[in-house]
Amino acid sequence: MIRHLLVLVAGLFLGAMAAFALLYFNPLAIQNQLSPVTISDGKSIVLEYSAVAADSILYTNDGESR
Repeated sequence: MIRHLLVLVAGLFLGAMAAFALLYFNPLAIQNQLSPVTISDGKSIVLEYSAVAADSILYTNDGESR
């Protein structure tokens, strides 16, 4: 009986440690410090847009829908 309890506690501890390690060393949460654009020899383009609906190319709201 005590052996089963020790195995349960060890399993819970190892599972918690594995979950912590996955959260701590998550490669998807790392932000790249260097953009591929910054090391290229090509020209950089800055795109700007207006949020005003009248300045848009196509306006599809019929005025009644939200």
